[in-house]
Amino acid sequence: MRTQPVLFIGHGSPMNAIEKSNFTEALNAWGMRLIKNPPKVLLCVSAHWFVDRFIVTNNEDSNIMYDFFGFGDKLNKFKYMYKGSKKWSKRIQEIYDQGEISTDDARGIDHGVWSVLAHLFPKAQIPVVQLSMNKKLSLEEHVNFYSNLHILRDEGALILGSGNIVHSFAGIREEIEANPYDWALEFDEKVKASILNNSISDLIHYENFGHCAKLAVPTVEHYLPLLFAMSLKRESDKIKFVFEGFQYSTLSMRCFELS
Repeated sequence: MRTQPVLFIGHGSPMNAIEKSNFTEALNAWGMRLIKNPPKVLLCVSAHWFVDRFIVTNNEDSNIMYDFFGFGDKLNKFKYMYKGSKKWSKRIQEIYDQGEISTDDARGIDHGVWSVLAHLFPKAQIPVVQLSMNKKLSLEEHVNFYSNLHILRDEGALILGSGNIVHSFAGIREEIEANPYDWALEFDEKVKASILNNSISDLIHYENFGHCAKLAVPTVEHYLPLLFAMSLKRESDKIKFVFEGFQYSTLSMRCFELS
C-alpha cells in the first residue's frame, strides 16, 4: 500500500450532500481517483466537533448526525451507511499518552464529514473515525498535537479535515453562485499562498493578513481543520488544489490534497 494522502475540504452547506454542482462533481471525480489506492480507514476532523477535550469516536455502527435545522425533509432523510472502527480508534489513542484522547461510544459523524464522504465514497465502503478539536488549545498547540498522527498515513489511513477557509454568515447571499466579496477573495488567496509556501506560522497567525481575516474567520472552528491537514504535510508532499470557488458569497469551497 502506498502512503495515503491528506485532504482538506471546504464543506459549506449540508445541502451539498444532496445537491449537484461543480463542487460535488469535483468530489465525485476525486473519490474515484482516491479509491484506486484504497485506504483502510478515514480519519476525519470536522468544524462541527469543537469541545473542551480531544475525543475519538469508538463504535462499529453508528447513525449519521443531523446537527442542523431548517434544511427540509429530504436532507433529514438522507442516509450515509458507513461503519466505524474500534480498532482504529484504539490505534489513534496509542499514539498519545494515556488519557490525552477519550472515547465516545455513541457519537456518529456530523454533517461536516458525511456531506462530503457521500460524494467522495458514496458506497461507504471504508470505515470512518472522527476526532474532535479542543477549545482549550491554541491554534499552534493544535498543530503540534495533530502532527503526531502523520504515521497513520503509512498504515493505511486517509486523513481528512473538513471546514472552510472563509466561513462567515455576515452578508451571506441566498444564491449559491453569488459572487464572493472582495475581502473573502483576498483572504482565500492569502491562505492559498501560505499553503503553497508551506508557511504554517503564517496560517497559524492568520490575523496578520489584515482586516479581511476578521471578516473571513469570525470564529476559528471552520478554519482549524485546515491547520489539522497542514500539520500532517511532509516535505515530499505535493499540493494539488482540487477545487477553488465560493458558494453563497462568503463560503470558500477550496479543497486540496497533500500527497
